[in-house]
Parts: sequence; C-alpha cells; structure tokens
Amino acid sequence: MPPINIIAVKDRLLTRLPGSVAAINQTMINQILPQSGNDVVRKIPGLNTVDDEGAGLRINIGIRGLDPDRSLNILMLEDGIPVALNPCGELKMYFSPVIDRVKTIDVLKGSGQILFGPQAIGGVINFITYEPPLKSTTSAKIRGGEGGFFSGYASYGNTVGNTGFLISYLQKKQIT
Repeated sequence: MPPINIIAVKDRLLTRLPGSVAAINQTMINQILPQSGNDVVRKIPGLNTVDDEGAGLRINIGIRGLDPDRSLNILMLEDGIPVALNPCGELKMYFSPVIDRVKTIDVLKGSGQILFGPQAIGGVINFITYEPPLKSTTSAKIRGGEGGFFSGYASYGNTVGNTGFLISYLQKKQIT
C-alpha cells in the first residue's frame, strides 16, 4: 500500500474545501533557504512567479496560466486576513508577507476558491505566521552569502495571562 501524506493538521484552508491544494511547511521552507517569498512559491506545482525587483517585496504569482502581474487574480491572505490594500476593489499586490516570518503556506487551486469571493478567480494563498509562544522564547537567525548578501532576523515572544505577543526585527541588505 502506498504511503499517505497528511498535509493539513488543523482546521486551516485546506481541510474542508474541494480543489487542488498544496502546503509548504516550516521544514520545507528551511530546506529552501529563501531570500524572498518567490523562492518558496516556485516550488508549488501550478504556480508561476515573475520577479520584477530583487528584494522580494512584491510577489507576482499566476496560477495555472493566469497573468502573474501583481497577483491580480489571486486572493492573498496572511493568517486568513486579506493582504491587499483594498481586497474588494484594487486587488493588485504591492506588498507581500516577509518569508522570514512565515511558518507555513497553504495554497488552494480549483473550484474551492469560489467560497472566498470573486477576487479569488485563480486561487487562494494563505501565509501563516508564527504564533506567540506559551513561554519566554528568544531566537535569532543570521545568514550571509555571495555578492554581500546579509539577512538578520531576531524575535522574542511570550504569553502573559491570556495575552501572547511576538516581537521581531528583520534586516536584509546587500553589503557593498
């Protein structure tokens, strides 16, 4: 019997909707070592990404042949909330979630996206960020590479009573 892979463990975008789905988890993101969200999205079947600037501030995604210009035909979410400046009118993406803060990415392609409204013609992409930890946690990641690339990410989080918080700082640059 072939192995069965369970890709959704919580009540997320993928669990109850028809259509083709994909999930990129934290382990996969760490293996890719992305400089931007484009590096991760390229690994998802059926998605086409186009770079128009090198920093990865804007993700241009097309699903199954749709125009990737500013991800116009895709509903982009961060933790289930639309990222577009005006999700009911101006759908173009001028900002994308920073991949260093993303824990998992859920992608819905196919008939299930109609439940999210007419702005989701191509599909739905949900960037899920880290949750505040239950106890005091500090983490840091520093990377460098060719051409003077530097990336530094630090975060601190805790839960006090019923309130959780996560504070993070990110700096990416080309050192000349």
